[in-house]
Amino acid sequence: MSIVRSPKLFSARERDIEPVVKQLLADSLLGQEPGLATKPLALAFDLDAFEAQFTAAGGLPEFLQLSMKKYAAAAKIAGRSQSCTDPAKTVEDSQSCTDPFLHCIACKSNPLVTLLSLALKNGAGCECASINEVRLALEVGFPAGNVVLDSPVKTVAEIEACLLLGVHLNIDNIQELGRIQKMRATHPRLCKSNSVIGLRINPLVGAGTIKALSVSTRRSKFGVPVLPSGEAKSTSDDDGVLTEDEFVQLFLQFPFLSCVHVHVGSQGCGLRLLSKGVARAVDMCQKINAAAKRRQVRTIDIGGGLPVNFKDEATTPTFAEYAAALDAACPILFAQPPIFDRIITEFGRALNAKTAWMVSRVEYTKKAGACTIALTHAGSDLFTRNCYAPQNYSNRVAILGSDGVMRGPEIYPRSGDGAAAPTSKLYEHDIAGKCLWYFLIFIPSY
Repeated sequence: MSIVRSPKLFSARERDIEPVVKQLLADSLLGQEPGLATKPLALAFDLDAFEAQFTAAGGLPEFLQLSMKKYAAAAKIAGRSQSCTDPAKTVEDSQSCTDPFLHCIACKSNPLVTLLSLALKNGAGCECASINEVRLALEVGFPAGNVVLDSPVKTVAEIEACLLLGVHLNIDNIQELGRIQKMRATHPRLCKSNSVIGLRINPLVGAGTIKALSVSTRRSKFGVPVLPSGEAKSTSDDDGVLTEDEFVQLFLQFPFLSCVHVHVGSQGCGLRLLSKGVARAVDMCQKINAAAKRRQVRTIDIGGGLPVNFKDEATTPTFAEYAAALDAACPILFAQPPIFDRIITEFGRALNAKTAWMVSRVEYTKKAGACTIALTHAGSDLFTRNCYAPQNYSNRVAILGSDGVMRGPEIYPRSGDGAAAPTSKLYEHDIAGKCLWYFLIFIPSY
């Protein structure tokens, strides 16, 4: 089946749904009675939309493109005719264009081997929140140096395994930092590890619109909180909080630290808040290197967190808009030659949420007063956030008939109990997850 699409649109499209559903029905994947091992439920990914994010204009290449534009502008000002327009092109000038960016896909956002393999094929790394995700990433084929473990609860065995493999480790807290120091002192072979070891900073830039997903306040549970420049500790809320000088001293005390990691939140955090956190981290890197009188910090991991628009097909904000916001807040991040050997991003929902949709057969319908309830094969185990926090998470819902065609003017009232209350129009609903759409198919069972 051929689907025509714009290379700048990184989203599954409503017009593509019907032909796919009709094919699922023709293949008896939704219509006929399944066996005990299967359910009339499907999760579909638009692989073109997913892959385009790594390759097309407007996607992740915008980070490098912005850096190259700065290089070209600097070359023009300096009277050099060369310009860097291709990441693979070598410029004869001594200041050739360098690509420092490693865009990692967050494994927890979509640990399907097919999608991870596509990301790998397009040059991505893999960010992991657990040792099992690390094992999966390595089995898929990601090079160990392009696998990043961010788990805040790494065991001794997990740390040792990653150091021996050369996996990038981001330390969450000072106790973990002390553990790794002790392990290195006890087992000298770990000192020969090729792993990049970073320390996560909480830049204390504040919360977004969804408090539960904001992790840059004084009481946030991730990273080492660091007070703004010139601010002194003053209250009980400052217990465990470091000054900038104290954070710098940690790096001087533990010279194996060569990366600063930052991630201030995800859905509900705007570009300005995300960029402010990254700018703070970059500033700390420069202060560490100045104090160390060497390039101790050669890698920065700026995390992910780009929010997703669930209301329609539009991809907003875009990676290009985020790159522009980062450039406005911290222009040195895109300098050429780069000030970092590697700049890591860790996008999850932003790479996956717009490229998939789910369809379920409606097994039964029933009345509950004035409400018509559709009982489907996708419940709150798939859509936990949306069933229990619908004010923050919503997806669009539509009805298709047994012929796979979207239905007409019938309107069904919404259900407030987490069950699927269908509608023939796309609208905000309390059912969602990683998918952009959730489609209900009415097929008479009896």
